[in-house]
Amino acid sequence: MRRSRFSIGVAALAVLAPFAAAAQTYATPRTQFPFEITRSDNALDRTISVIEDRIYEVALLFSFADQAERNRVSALLGDGSRFPNGRMGNPGVAIPIRFRISSRTASTSGHLYLEGTALTEGTSAFGADAYVRTIVKTRLVPGTYRIQAWTVRDLPEFAGIGTHLEIGFDPRAKPFR
Repeated sequence: MRRSRFSIGVAALAVLAPFAAAAQTYATPRTQFPFEITRSDNALDRTISVIEDRIYEVALLFSFADQAERNRVSALLGDGSRFPNGRMGNPGVAIPIRFRISSRTASTSGHLYLEGTALTEGTSAFGADAYVRTIVKTRLVPGTYRIQAWTVRDLPEFAGIGTHLEIGFDPRAKPFR
């Protein structure tokens, strides 16, 4: 049986059911969780296990199935263009996301690693079927982390758009040693 290059080797992220011992390992550098952003105070709470010391990105992923949906998502998200002074050229609809990353490794109660509210704008990446908006990039050392995210305001214009919270790293970058 032929395997893709991503299915061979050790995974960098293992996803755990919230606070459960059973784990499911993913062999790709990105893991996605469905995340409804149309209503305020929607929450996502997941536990991940990191086995490589790297810079990880927590981002919103917006998927589309055809050109009409792509045009709709693109119009809402804007683009990644910037003026020479750093200001966004076309920021699209701003999406505020509250987030918290806490380490579950240090103690049974865990400790806060990173917390904040990000006002996401524009796009940081796109592909044949999705656009990505970065929430935060941070270095995570091997261990278990609790990732939490909350929507801050109603965003009905995103109804019907498949949205996920994505956690991962650039596979071209080397881990820290």
